[in-house]
Amino acid sequence: MEKHFNKLVRDKIPAIILSEGKIPTIKKLSDKEFLSALYEKLLEEISEFKESPSPEELSDIFEVLEEVEKYFFISQSDVEKIKMQKKETRGGFSEQTFLIKVNDK
Repeated sequence: MEKHFNKLVRDKIPAIILSEGKIPTIKKLSDKEFLSALYEKLLEEISEFKESPSPEELSDIFEVLEEVEKYFFISQSDVEKIKMQKKETRGGFSEQTFLIKVNDK
């Protein structure tokens, strides 16, 4: 029986599939395909976290984001610095503020 996935998987998944006596069909993605697959994987992981919030699901989101950082040559320290600057100037999200509308005077 064939089962189709058509998605980005962790590096060791093909070997795990082989160890189970099954035969995976894989391909190496181009850079453009890889970026697209990362975006799809991020949406998948967010959806999984939404369904079942857990440290494991959250770690999957962070791991995909780390790959996005690498793809665009963005350092984690730069991200942290910008995050802190935004928090200082515009605030965070801890007050759970939901903006409904703004009227001009």
